[in-house]
Amino acid sequence: MGVVEPVRQFIQLIRPDPREDSREASRAAVSGLACSLGRVIDFSQTGMRLETSRRWRPGRSRTITLSAAPFSLRLRVTGVWSRRTGWFRHIAGVRFVGLTAADAETLGLLLARHVVRVELARAS
Repeated sequence: MGVVEPVRQFIQLIRPDPREDSREASRAAVSGLACSLGRVIDFSQTGMRLETSRRWRPGRSRTITLSAAPFSLRLRVTGVWSRRTGWFRHIAGVRFVGLTAADAETLGLLLARHVVRVELARAS
């Protein structure tokens, strides 16, 4: 079992028809999940989008903390892209790095408790 398998299984449970998408990973919008470096917009099996106050350079790695009672999880992430959306406002796409099986399980539990909607992968 891969380290992101619990997250992948959760996404499969809430996705209506996995054959309808060709995007690498569907996204799950979340609510009520705190992040040490900004507001979490959504998750996928491989990373997440954050709203931050500063630009996050692609390739730059950081450790973040995700929390929502009773769970707290420290993860290493690497910036993939960043876009300025306003004065001291940026949207950044980050990729999870080195997830352990325990991290993936906790991430799956956080997703299960805080998902508000799923955005399916786009068809090509």
